[in-house]
Amino acid sequence: MDEPRSPIPRAMGTLMMLCAGAGLVWTVVVMFQGELLKEELGMHRLVARVALIFSLLDLAIGVLHLFAGLLAIGYKETAPRRAVQYAVLRIASIVAWLAVTYGYLIPRVGASTVASQSIVDGSGVAMTAGFYLIWPIIVLVVMTRREVKASCTSF
Repeated sequence: MDEPRSPIPRAMGTLMMLCAGAGLVWTVVVMFQGELLKEELGMHRLVARVALIFSLLDLAIGVLHLFAGLLAIGYKETAPRRAVQYAVLRIASIVAWLAVTYGYLIPRVGASTVASQSIVDGSGVAMTAGFYLIWPIIVLVVMTRREVKASCTSF
C-alpha cells in the first residue's frame, strides 16, 4: 500500500492562494489610490513613476503566487519550483524596493515626500522589510522540503 501524500503542499497552496488573492486586491487598491493621491497631493513625479513600476511588478509576482498555490493544491510536479520562483522573486523585489526607496528616492526628493519619517529611520526599515519578507521566506523553506517535493512527484 502506498504512503499517503503529505498534506503540506495542499495546506501551503491554500495559504498561498489566500495570500496571493489578498495581495493582488491590495496592489490594485494601492495603484488606484496612488493615482488619486498623486493628483490631489502633487506627489513627486519620480516617486509616482517608481510606485507604478513596483506595483506592476507586484501584480506579476502576485499572479505567479496565485498560480503556484493552485499547482500546490493539486500536488502538481512543478508546484515546488513555482513556489520557490515566487519566493525568490518576492524577496528580490522587496530588496530592490528598499534599495530604490532608501538609496535613490529619499536622497533625491526628501523623506517627507517618499514616506513618513517613522518609516525612514532604521527601525522602520527593519520592521517594513521584516513584515514583507516573512511569508516568502516561509514559502521558500517549506516548499523546498524533501517530503513536499516527494508528494508532488510520487503519484
